Amino acid sequence: MNLLWLSNFNHLRRHPWQFGLALIGVALGVAIVVAVQVTQHSAKLGFRRAQEALTGIATHRIEAATGVLDERVYARLCLSFPNLAMTPVLEADVKLAAKRGEWAKLVGLDPLTVLTRSSTALSNAAAAQSELLTTSLGLVNARTFRLLGQPATATVILVQAEHEFVLALQTPAAASPLNDPALDGVILVDIATAQELLRRPGEISHIELYVPKQAAGLLARLKNTLPATLHLRDIKQELAAQEMLTKALDTNLAAMSFLGILLGMFLVYNTESFLVVQRNVLYGRLRTLGVTASELMWGVLIEALLIGALASVVGVCAGVLLADALLDLVIYTRRDFYYAVTTHELSLDAMTLGACAVGGVVTTILAALCPALDAANAPLGRAPDPDHAIKSSWLSKRVLTFSFILIAVLVYMAPISTLWRSFAWLFLALVLASRLIPFALRLIRPGLARALRARSVWPERLGIATSLRADRRIETATTALCLAAAVSLGMQLMTGSFRQNVETWLLRLLRADFYLSIRDAPVAAGPQLKTVALQLAQHPAVSAISTVSRLRVIVDRRRTSLAVYSLPPRARPGYEFLAGDPRQIWRQWETDDTVIVTEPYARHLKRQLGDQLTIESPTGRRRFKITGIYRDYSSEHGIVAMSRATFQRHWAAINVEGVGVYAHNSRDLRAIRRTLDTIRGNTRDLDIRANVELRQRALQVFDRTFQITKLLALATLLVSFVGIIGSLLAQQIERARDYGVLRALGISRIELARVIVAQTFLIGIVAALLAMPIGIGIANYLVRVVNVEAFGWTMPLVVPLSTLAYASCGVLFAATAAAILPVFHATIRPPAQVLQDE
Repeated sequence: MNLLWLSNFNHLRRHPWQFGLALIGVALGVAIVVAVQVTQHSAKLGFRRAQEALTGIATHRIEAATGVLDERVYARLCLSFPNLAMTPVLEADVKLAAKRGEWAKLVGLDPLTVLTRSSTALSNAAAAQSELLTTSLGLVNARTFRLLGQPATATVILVQAEHEFVLALQTPAAASPLNDPALDGVILVDIATAQELLRRPGEISHIELYVPKQAAGLLARLKNTLPATLHLRDIKQELAAQEMLTKALDTNLAAMSFLGILLGMFLVYNTESFLVVQRNVLYGRLRTLGVTASELMWGVLIEALLIGALASVVGVCAGVLLADALLDLVIYTRRDFYYAVTTHELSLDAMTLGACAVGGVVTTILAALCPALDAANAPLGRAPDPDHAIKSSWLSKRVLTFSFILIAVLVYMAPISTLWRSFAWLFLALVLASRLIPFALRLIRPGLARALRARSVWPERLGIATSLRADRRIETATTALCLAAAVSLGMQLMTGSFRQNVETWLLRLLRADFYLSIRDAPVAAGPQLKTVALQLAQHPAVSAISTVSRLRVIVDRRRTSLAVYSLPPRARPGYEFLAGDPRQIWRQWETDDTVIVTEPYARHLKRQLGDQLTIESPTGRRRFKITGIYRDYSSEHGIVAMSRATFQRHWAAINVEGVGVYAHNSRDLRAIRRTLDTIRGNTRDLDIRANVELRQRALQVFDRTFQITKLLALATLLVSFVGIIGSLLAQQIERARDYGVLRALGISRIELARVIVAQTFLIGIVAALLAMPIGIGIANYLVRVVNVEAFGWTMPLVVPLSTLAYASCGVLFAATAAAILPVFHATIRPPAQVLQDE
């Protein structure tokens, strides 16, 4: 056994680049997985810690469907339940005037009740009590102060609703719990100060309570006491529900990251296969000296274990650095679509990092299994010329086939989510494609080579002829490049189809000429926008006004987004109904208790036309009939929509959050714009956007969301790029004598470089040709299966010829660029030295 270890070590020492390239490939795959997992964990943990730091030991929360409570409700509850610990809270997201694009959360607390009853983050900060009671004083932790670039005590200008206000800020003592990193981006003030600054006198956001487990009866009595307009929530369940909002996004990113590991497996397989072929003669001699077949197999597996262990360590370190760069992008995506995250701190979890490292090691060993079986079947004595690859043994082929079938059965029977099962089937399909690509390669490469040789000069003809020789390394490199290109193409087609369908949907939906909203202040927007809407309705150039309001209500015992619309006839054709008769829907829209629901809502909750939804209202539970299911790409969690007339029959008045303005004709647009500019002068922070501007803004958010996906696709191409370099370098070693003879016969370095580039160019052409049908298949599966199960919406697949052309050019460029290092390696040594070494 010592002889085997020594021989393997000496071989790797003489060929360090093979070991290094395999290590780089696996490390890149592990780094991609680590980066995605760490950023997701950090964003979730930052949100959870911030919420826990603010709620402390509070177990429940009382809130209104409209998001605004009268503080007199809190006073009445204190009198009715004197033994129940509760505290009022007023929260608002504010914009930092000096830091463009930066946000903070302003939290108004009652120091007397908070310090003695609720928040653990404040329970020991006795000094904070007097500081919070000081008028117009805000407390932030030291990290937030450094972010703001402020001195020890300073003021900051905050923007909220339609006004700016100046708030004096101060950091607490160094040992204060207020310096908890979870409170990054949080400004704590006395609740009276918050009401004054936000111009919301007598209002609070919610009431937090601490209910011990043994006080279940008290909790039930409190729930029965609350009016129908107020809801009692379990804070832990609420946090879990909010974190579940990103489940589909997290699953998609995680699945994409695992493709990097899959391509890393091809690279390890390629490296170990070449090492086995290269040491075939050595293995034959070792068998003659008494080394057993099992020892040869375990030698290859332990060698792979060493590569996997080192690569995983490097990959984890690189993944942490990559995660730090991606964290802001992930946080902005969550802020755009799901929930606010103020903490930008990278959180490292030992379990996550360890699992990624172990995954890298395990996949490396699995990739080396077939080469290890080939090594175990090395014949005694001198083996055949290593120029010909050892064919996989009967056992290795059967083991691989049986393993594939077994995994497919286990995936089908496994109690996992439908989404993960869909991704598992996609991975299995990619593995199957990897087994079929070499056969397709052998079929199309000869014909393609003949066509190219007929139109090429002799160096290129020689390179193409050389590549036609049976070479498992070239096949593996082509397979890795083909799969990486196919995955990248599939993601491009999926995102391109998604973007084009969203653009078409926006073009149909947004029919108003102007859209109005109050920037960054949905709660305070109502009175101003309602006044603006009434004023514009009287304008002679305005033909119609539409309004929208949004709130969270209980629908069939689930918290659901409810959209309340006032839609004039011109706005209604913008809704594309997938089920239901539009004429019948609009006929009942305002007169009957009916609702329309989005496609994701209907799919996720399995609702159909005619189903009844039970919605809790101030007047009790009311039933509404589903008359239509319409296409919507704004929320994967689903929306229930009803007319404002229907809403007002069961609810009190609600704030207006958005207004659409419809002109009589295009000649009236300038007059309406002048009127809107005048109104904006009297209503600060009124956001006015023309139809085209709003569409462009929505598409900008869409593009920013898919930047992570594009980066992951680029990373998978990088892994395959490393694999091509390794395969070509391996080929240069085996062809060293041939190249030396050619150089001795008078071929120049440039002509030899053309021979090698021709080989890589042929690899690129074959990979591009095979990647197109596989990529289209991946895109079709992502659009018709994965997207439907993850987000609930359907869309047609769009395959632009330009995307196929760009992808093919990218593959050819990657394959050709991969020849640079092999060309340098093959041409740098004098031919006499090469022949002498041989």
